[in-house]
Amino acid sequence: MESNNSRFLGEYSWDTVCLKEISLKIGSGSTPRGGESAYIPERKKFAFIRSQNVYDFKFDVSGLRFISDEDANKLKGVHLQKDDVLINITGDGVTFSRCCLVPEEILPAAVNQHVAIIRLDKSKCLPGYLMAYLCLPETKAYIESFNAGGSRRAITKGHIESFEISLPPMLIQEHISRVTLGLLAKQSINTQINQTLEQMAQALFKSWFVDFDPVVDNALDAGFFEQDLEFSDELLRRAEARKAARENADFKPLSEDIRQLFPAAFEEGVEPSVGINGWIPKGWFIAPLDNIANFQNGLALQKFRPDSDEDEYLPVLKIAQLRQGYCDNNERARIDLKESCRVYNGDMIFSWSGTLMTDIWTGGNAALNQHLYKVTSSKYPLSFYFHWTNHHLVRFQHIAAAKAVTMGHIKKGDLSDSFCVVPKNQTLAYFDSIAGAYLEQAKNVRLQCNTLVKLRDCLLPKLISGELCLEELEAKLTSESVV
Repeated sequence: MESNNSRFLGEYSWDTVCLKEISLKIGSGSTPRGGESAYIPERKKFAFIRSQNVYDFKFDVSGLRFISDEDANKLKGVHLQKDDVLINITGDGVTFSRCCLVPEEILPAAVNQHVAIIRLDKSKCLPGYLMAYLCLPETKAYIESFNAGGSRRAITKGHIESFEISLPPMLIQEHISRVTLGLLAKQSINTQINQTLEQMAQALFKSWFVDFDPVVDNALDAGFFEQDLEFSDELLRRAEARKAARENADFKPLSEDIRQLFPAAFEEGVEPSVGINGWIPKGWFIAPLDNIANFQNGLALQKFRPDSDEDEYLPVLKIAQLRQGYCDNNERARIDLKESCRVYNGDMIFSWSGTLMTDIWTGGNAALNQHLYKVTSSKYPLSFYFHWTNHHLVRFQHIAAAKAVTMGHIKKGDLSDSFCVVPKNQTLAYFDSIAGAYLEQAKNVRLQCNTLVKLRDCLLPKLISGELCLEELEAKLTSESVV
């Protein structure tokens, strides 16, 4: 058919088809009666997918919901199958038209009314190819043209069925799909590596500075708990639990040189809610969170726009960009911002409003918008104040959720009311030599993922248009160590 969507007519003029012609099913989901009240706290069988789970090229399990078998059976028409393509059919300029494949490990699952299912006839079109095609910026602009207007975008089943798709021969589709899914697999492996690194760092932090395991070990060996002191019941329970753990056959004690970094006694601190019922390692001290780090709020960057489109600029980092891990250049700020509100790779960012979260930023140079803190310290290492902030994050989220406003938030005073136990410098330095190395490695892995994304975004338009032939593709992938 002759196409009105001629964005990809390059060296080769592929056939153009309507999406309906190559699909077995196109349709949006539905929500169980009762809405959010129908969600169940733990998964029994069915997951329930919403638009916030669907990102371009990837599925995000954060916020994944679960529904009962009874409710799922009422939604049989929107149950997902392996290789289904998901696309957001409503949303703002960030979430609208995002597209990915459903991960097989998520199944069985259903989708809500803001997400459409595209089930392809795989003898005509491969899911990996269609996902790549729908995620291209040119296709995004094409999909946007179906929107009736307004800040809240929306498209219908009829719109999706009429989408014109450039359809190369199956051999070309297979190569494009292989490249796309291969890059995604490498990103997935990197993500798993980072999750492992984060879990190791968190476990070490909790053991040393929350549970005080090495201090309890030293105190047990020194006979500290046999003294006639008014220990708290919780401290005595912790000592007994640690004693039992040390008697297990698989217990691995710390080496003597590491144990020497920790005291062999506890003392009562000034804050009963800190430590183990107010008891902290002897010689350590308690400090508010905003005393161990500086929390610099961002700017109302609408007041700092460049004078013209030709001026140099910094992309604006807001909560949405923090969640997705990169800035999309939709909003710009002048470059003459104060240094404390400029963001670089490796900076810690803390969203204190809306979606409360922390992140080690790897999305490139940016301008810090209001509702975000850039967290720094001239005295303590990143690994220390990053993990203490995360330790208090659940409490912060509860404070924000209790706010009777549209966007929950915390105040600076909440930082002052959040206490940290601070060890001796030598202990802290050794912790940072381990946990800091984990954070640095995790940052570098994420930067590698950014390189893969850039490679993907460079290759796919050229492959789909026919501008890049298969022989050139193999050479490019080999040079980038992807194959």
